[in-house]
Amino acid sequence: MTIESGTDNWTNAPSPTPRPPPSGRALSSPFSIRFMRESPTRKPTRNLNPPRPKSTKKRKPRSVHLHNGCRDLSVPLADTRRVFHHLDNLAAWPVPEGELSVAFLTREHMCRLHSDFLQDDSLTDVITFEGAPEAGLAGEICVAPVQAHEFKGARRLPFAEELTLYLVHGYLHLAGLDDVDPTARKKMRAAERRAMDHLRAVDAIPRFNFRPG
Repeated sequence: MTIESGTDNWTNAPSPTPRPPPSGRALSSPFSIRFMRESPTRKPTRNLNPPRPKSTKKRKPRSVHLHNGCRDLSVPLADTRRVFHHLDNLAAWPVPEGELSVAFLTREHMCRLHSDFLQDDSLTDVITFEGAPEAGLAGEICVAPVQAHEFKGARRLPFAEELTLYLVHGYLHLAGLDDVDPTARKKMRAAERRAMDHLRAVDAIPRFNFRPG
């Protein structure tokens, strides 16, 4: 299925806590905004040495820290981690080495982050924070399940695929893809399609379940 973006809410920024003052650097367009700041939901759990040189051997699955702050959402933890392991194994997009943090947030929390980082208190789909590879942190992806629930019909995707698309989009931002202009947007959409097609082919779409309370 061809996946086209029907939203202008994709957002990107960097990691980890505590929050510093705003850096003032931002690139914006109707499809993406990239900010240089730290993660509001995740502190580094350890101080690791700089990443080792890449090996030709098959990479060890990266650590993926999952935080489900949305009581209406059921998250299959192992399957969600495997999404990122599958994307890493494609080796098509160079996401930094290190632990990846993924947070599923409520409408209120996501709106608060959107306000803090964009001065816009409306709901947004994805906010991606760049990591600190020298500390073993690849980055953080924050997503809003309620947005996926409300928007799934626009792309004619099941809820689980819509939410997985948000994870894919955040991952691609960490790999350096953006959608700030038509050319970059075309590359992003093509990468999203490739990633989603691969995840479907290997039956790796997590069975997320959302039941509004």
